[in-house]
Order: sequence, then C-alpha cells, then structure tokens
Amino acid sequence: MADLATLQSELETLKGALRSGEKRVRYAGPNGEREVEYRSVDDLMKAIAATEAEIAALTGAAQVRTINVRSKGWQ
Repeated sequence: MADLATLQSELETLKGALRSGEKRVRYAGPNGEREVEYRSVDDLMKAIAATEAEIAALTGAAQVRTINVRSKGWQ
C-alpha cells in the first residue's frame, strides 16, 4: 500500500484526468514514473473510488456508502 501523500497525489491526477476527458494518466511516484491508459470513463471512476477507499483506510475515515431505494409510491 502506498503512503498517504502518494495516494492523494494520484487521486488528484485521476480527478484531473476525469475533468479533462483524458483516459491516459501519468503518475510520478517514489518508484519512478508510470503511465496508465484506462479503457473507459467507468474504469477511471473505479480507479478514483479505489484510491479514495485506500485513503479512507489509511486515515481511518469511514467509507461512504450509497443505498438506492425505489418505491412504487403509496399503496
């Protein structure tokens, strides 16, 4: 697992790529530079979620969960 500073840097890079519509991301980390090309926006969003989860695990923050509830209305 990477350190907090590296994860936060990667998260900002991923979010920047999402905002600009890029699918190719270049990371500069302690082990050198690496480049990843994501196949889709969905894959990029999954990478963002995974990085946020790693940061939450390191900082002890609770992970936010979303629950979708559907209803047919009042019966």
